[in-house]
Amino acid sequence: MIAQTRAYTEQMVSRLYPTSRAAIMWREDGAAELTYMPQVYDEHLHPTERQLTTIFAHQLAHLSQYALHVELAYALLRCKLRDSTAGLPPEQHRNPAALTFGHGQYVERLVSKALCGQDVIGALPGDPEPSALYTELRRDPHAPTNSPYVNLGEQFVKVLVTAGGFPLLRAALTQEELYPTDAEVEEPTLWLTRHHAAVESAAAADEGASALSA
Repeated sequence: MIAQTRAYTEQMVSRLYPTSRAAIMWREDGAAELTYMPQVYDEHLHPTERQLTTIFAHQLAHLSQYALHVELAYALLRCKLRDSTAGLPPEQHRNPAALTFGHGQYVERLVSKALCGQDVIGALPGDPEPSALYTELRRDPHAPTNSPYVNLGEQFVKVLVTAGGFPLLRAALTQEELYPTDAEVEEPTLWLTRHHAAVESAAAADEGASALSA
């Protein structure tokens, strides 16, 4: 499965050029490796130090996900295969990628706000402008890199953190039975209702951790 995941990642990086800013590649020994594409930054993105820091934070979030639960590396392919084989309707297909990419974007915004007071993705007014090709692709709603499930996944992560703190987010990332379906990513209250016990358990753990740190 690792070999398939590596091939899939390489294919997506090529397909998403030049809007793919970085990727987690998998070596033959199964170790995760953070890979940046210098040409994207030199010829298209023209990032400031703040942008580079937020992008790095986004990718570190992905590395931390895999360190926490390495099976996330191939969860999307596995869930897609199993859910399709089971004959589930599309809205019931699990979408762990929305969770992982949403978490990465969530972290990127947190770091941006800490650095400049604004939770933005990309350039601020006055920053160097990206290339015309990069800008056009980022604005195209049909471009592969602009999947609505990234933003929806970020909103889903916010709902989880609000409901049960980081213990709930950790549970959602590490327990396959908690992976959200497409319908739940679009409407997080469905997930909160279906996994009420997990929400209550995580909320209690979060309160306990807060009390200990107070």
